[in-house]
Amino acid sequence: LAIVYVKADDDVVLERVRGVSRDWDVTCMCNGVLAGLVRMYEFRRKRFEPEPTEDRLFRCGDCRYVYTDDPDVDQSRCPECGRFNTPFVF
Repeated sequence: LAIVYVKADDDVVLERVRGVSRDWDVTCMCNGVLAGLVRMYEFRRKRFEPEPTEDRLFRCGDCRYVYTDDPDVDQSRCPECGRFNTPFVF
C-alpha cells in the first residue's frame, strides 16, 4: 500500500495510489498459484515415488555384487557366487 502526501492549504491529505493496490493483488494471486502448484507437485511426488524399503544392503567381498536382503538377516548369501556377506555400512 502506497501513501502519497499532498499538501493543500497547509493541510496534509492522504491519498491512496490505485495502481499499487492492483500490483499487490496480482503479486498475491501469483504467489497463491505458485503455492498451489508446489502443493500439487509434492502430492504427486509422494504418491508415485516408491516407498523406501527397510531391506539391508549387502556387497559381496569376492565378486563385488551389490544386493539387498531382509532387515532381520545378519549374513546373506550372494546370489552370484554364493559367499556369505555382512551388511554394507556407508
